[in-house]
Amino acid sequence: MSLAKKYTQQTRNENGGIGFGMVQLGPHFDKRLVQIFAPERPLVLAMTAGDYMLLFFFFVVAVAAQENIPVDGDKTLQFVQVIWRHGDRSPTTTCGTDQFQEETWTFGGGGWGQLSPIGMQQHVSLGNKLRQRYIDTKFLAENYRADEVYFRSTDVNRTLLSAVSNTIGMYGQGSAVKGVWGNIPDFGPDVNYTWPAFFIPIPIHTTYNPTDYYGNPDADCPRQTALWQTAQTTPEISKLLNDDNTKKVFSILAEKCGKQYKLEDLWEVIDAFFIERVYNLSNPAWMDDDLFNNVFNLNNIAQDFVNGIGVSALNGVDISTETRRIRSGAMFNLFNDQIKQKRDCVTSNGTKCSHWLKNLKYFVYSAHDTTVYAYLTALNSEKLVIKDGGYPHYSAAVLTEYWRDTAGKDYVKFVYHNGYQDGFTVFTDQVPICNGSHIYCPLENYSQHAADLSFAKWGSPEKMCADVSFASSASSTPKVEATTTKAAQKALGIVGLVLTLISMVRLL
Repeated sequence: MSLAKKYTQQTRNENGGIGFGMVQLGPHFDKRLVQIFAPERPLVLAMTAGDYMLLFFFFVVAVAAQENIPVDGDKTLQFVQVIWRHGDRSPTTTCGTDQFQEETWTFGGGGWGQLSPIGMQQHVSLGNKLRQRYIDTKFLAENYRADEVYFRSTDVNRTLLSAVSNTIGMYGQGSAVKGVWGNIPDFGPDVNYTWPAFFIPIPIHTTYNPTDYYGNPDADCPRQTALWQTAQTTPEISKLLNDDNTKKVFSILAEKCGKQYKLEDLWEVIDAFFIERVYNLSNPAWMDDDLFNNVFNLNNIAQDFVNGIGVSALNGVDISTETRRIRSGAMFNLFNDQIKQKRDCVTSNGTKCSHWLKNLKYFVYSAHDTTVYAYLTALNSEKLVIKDGGYPHYSAAVLTEYWRDTAGKDYVKFVYHNGYQDGFTVFTDQVPICNGSHIYCPLENYSQHAADLSFAKWGSPEKMCADVSFASSASSTPKVEATTTKAAQKALGIVGLVLTLISMVRLL
C-alpha cells in the first residue's frame, strides 16, 4: 500500500522503544498531504513522511547534544514560558450538506472540536518530554508545587483537557504521594473505590474566550475586523480574490454547501474534510482530489494573509505590524513583562517582586495552532521554524526560556516542539531580532520587539481593540529585519546537508 493510502506514524514509548500506528486515509487521499495530525488550518508536506521524520531526527539529536539544563557554562535557567497547541480533535464544524455532522464525532464527550484519545496521548507524551527537560534535570521539583508552576488555558474543552493530559505526563509518572500530607488521597483498604492511577490534580486557569486577548488571536476585536477589511483592498489580497480560480472555488462551495464562504473561513471546509480522511470517512463525491488540493492551497495562502504575512502597507497603515500587534502583541508583552519581573526577583533576592512570581519557574498557556503561529509570526520566524509549511501540528509548542549569566546579563532562548513524534529544537538563530545569536538572544532585543508590538498607548488590549482608527500606525511602525538573515541561510544550508544524508541512507 502506498503512502497515499497509509501513513506510518512512528512513536516513542516511555522507555524509548519504537511503536507504529497505521491510519487509513481513504482512496482519494493525495500523497502530498501525508500527515496524521491535521492542523486547524491544514498544511502541505513537501517531503515524504520518512524524509520528514529523518530530517527532524537529525536536528533533534544535534541540538539535544548541545543543551545543558539548568546550567550552561556561566548561564543559569531562571524561568520558562510555554505556548502549546492542543492535541488531535474532531472538526469544529463542516459543510452543511456533509453527511458527517456533529453527531458523528462521539469521542472526548462528543460533538464539535473535542479532544480525542489520540490528542490526550499526544499531550501525555509532551508532558513526559517536559518532565525530562525540566524535572529530571532538577530545574523543577520532583512533585507538583503550586508556587512553582502555573497552567493557563483558553476556555475551550480541547485546550483545557490537553493541559490536564499534559500534567499527567509531567507529574503523574511516579511522583504521586498518598495521604494527608501528599498530593492524592489514600482511601484505605475499607473503601471499594480508588483514585485513578497517575492522576495528580493540578489547577488549570482560564478566562472568557471571546475576550481572551492573550490566548485567542481571534478574540472579539473590532480593530482586527476593520484592519482585515482594509487588508482585502491591498494589491496582494485583491489579486487573490479576483483570481478566476478563487472565484471558481467559492462558487462550487456555495453551490455544494449552501453557504457563501469568505476567504478567512475556507479553513472550516478543508479542516473538516481533511480530518474525515484521517479517520477514514469518505468525502462527498464532489470533493475530489483536485478540488480538495485547490481549496487546501488557497486556504494556506489565505491564512498567511490573515496573519499579516505578505500584505503591503496601505494608506499609511502598516497592516503587517498592526496585525501582529493585535494577534500576538498581548502574549508577547505578557511574556516580556513576566521575564522582567522575574529578573527583579532574581536581582533583589526576592525583595522586589510579587509573591506570585517569587518562586514561579514555569508558566504555560494551553491554546491553539493560531496562538502558536501568531507568536512565531511576531518573531518573524514562522517559515523558518515550521519547515514543512502551514500551521503548527497537534501538540506543537514554543518554549521561551529566560537565562542569566554570572556577569548579570540576561538572555532568552527559543525552543520548538514540532509535534508528537519529535523532540525539542533550539531555533534562536532563526529569530531575526536576535541578530544571528546561535542559542542565547539578548533580552534587550526581545524587550525592544515587545515594545514595537505593545498596546501600551491604549492601556489594555480591550481598549486597543475598541479603537478602529489607524491614523498613527505609520509613525509607530517598528523596524523589522528581513527573515532571510545569515543565520537563516546557514540553517537552510544545514537542511540541504541533512537531505543529502537522507538520500545516502536510502541508498544503503
